[in-house]
Amino acid sequence: MPKVSVIIPNYNHSTYLKERIDSVLNQTFQDFEVIILDDFSTDNSRSIIDIYRNHPRISHIIFNETNSGSTFKQWNKGIGLATGEWIWIAESDDVAENNFLETLINGVERDKETVLGYCQSLRMNKTGEITGSWLTQTTGHDTDFSDEIFSSGENFIRKDLIKQNVIPNASAVLFKKNMAYLVNLVDEDIKYNSDWLFWMKLILNSKIYFCPLPLNYFRYHEKSVIASAKKQNSIPFRKKFDILMMLRFLSYLKNTNHDNLTEIVRQRISNLNEEEFKFLLQKKIKKKAFTYFIAAIKTSSSPFLLFKRNLKFTFKHLCFP
Repeated sequence: MPKVSVIIPNYNHSTYLKERIDSVLNQTFQDFEVIILDDFSTDNSRSIIDIYRNHPRISHIIFNETNSGSTFKQWNKGIGLATGEWIWIAESDDVAENNFLETLINGVERDKETVLGYCQSLRMNKTGEITGSWLTQTTGHDTDFSDEIFSSGENFIRKDLIKQNVIPNASAVLFKKNMAYLVNLVDEDIKYNSDWLFWMKLILNSKIYFCPLPLNYFRYHEKSVIASAKKQNSIPFRKKFDILMMLRFLSYLKNTNHDNLTEIVRQRISNLNEEEFKFLLQKKIKKKAFTYFIAAIKTSSSPFLLFKRNLKFTFKHLCFP
């Protein structure tokens, strides 16, 4: 069995596909298999993938006959085919340094309780130009992401992941296959935040490792998943996907012994609902705004204080158009 199963889910990324596959095959750590899954691409992805069909590291090449509509369905399919101890979801439009696997394997295997490790990522545009670091994703957090991190999963969730998805790119992550099954794989019905939810479920009762070296290049372009998510955040109900994901995580916590974290998640959901209430009221979408306000009160640990601090804001936007 290989140590690592590399899953490359692709949809219409022919422009970047050869660079991606080559960056996987040229790793200094070579104990891996590659599973390529094409989700009914309409570009020339198939002809590029077929070039690699007889490569000794390629264990599976699967072309869907119809588009699945979800990258997370492709993740789960790949996990089901994987035989390795560790999984690397190498998104088809990203690129890795040649020592990515070697560095992360050395990191995660320093503690047997570690089930997820990831590295820092650089931003890369559609032409391959480096435009910055994803270190900006962690600005304002208590944790110092300029240093190596070994942490209990619960502590990492409480300090960082509950506030923001500080693991913004699956291509930077290694996780244990057996843990993926213990948490019932990736939720396929949540369109944008299933990765965020999956990371929290994976590490909840285990440990996480972070490498500050930028070994992953996270490509940002108009067709990328994160670009689509950012567009959603610019329209009304911008927080609904975060709220949906947090509610799912809250439900997951009910069957665990994490009462303190459960209360933190409940309050986070209340805060998100309150933010959405204010945003919608400012946009004069009043009826929908108050559904979020009621939801905020229901999950708040201090509903009276929440009501009180929003009185002036509500009066202002209801009475003064």
